[in-house]
Amino acid sequence: MSHHFDSPTAIADGRINLCDLFVFPGVPGTTTLILTVNPDAGRSSATTFRPDALYEFVVASDGGTREDIAFRVTFTEPDNAGSQQMRVLRADGAAARHGTEGTLLGEGRTGEVFPLGAGGLAWAGLAADPFTADGIALAGFLAGLAAGQYDPGAFTFSPGNIFAGRDVTAVALQVPDADLGGTRIAVWARISLVGHAPQI
Repeated sequence: MSHHFDSPTAIADGRINLCDLFVFPGVPGTTTLILTVNPDAGRSSATTFRPDALYEFVVASDGGTREDIAFRVTFTEPDNAGSQQMRVLRADGAAARHGTEGTLLGEGRTGEVFPLGAGGLAWAGLAADPFTADGIALAGFLAGLAAGQYDPGAFTFSPGNIFAGRDVTAVALQVPDADLGGTRIAVWARISLVGHAPQI
């Protein structure tokens, strides 16, 4: 999923510019959930999270399509060093579909790993942008297509990555598989501000 600069709000504030969502097996018996925001963090965007935003991982369990579980993450204002207090809540059922409440699973500070309930972990902070693109090769490939030539070799002549050295901010949770409500799940990310529609 990519939401880079798709709305005026996201363009105005990278801290709520939802980039990518990753879901994959963690250590045995757990699933890792990661969302990234702040494309180009530290350059054209902040390296912190927005204190009035609600960052969520939403789960539809047992093959469903409606929110059954929401892992809700909030942050305080950054201190002088840029560190923020972070809280992770869990909401279930109807409470997962709207609102900001939930059961506290854990709290800690950005840049530090901390326990999340029984068997879980949480971390948030600055991370390398996992997005890659070879801009020069793509331009050459597209120019070839415009001239009626198909040359996939354009990507092997001198590979590069225009995103190398760029960062995002990320929220990462490791949760026990049993806490996801089933083995066939759907997961999406959501960022909400008070009084605004969420970005999904």
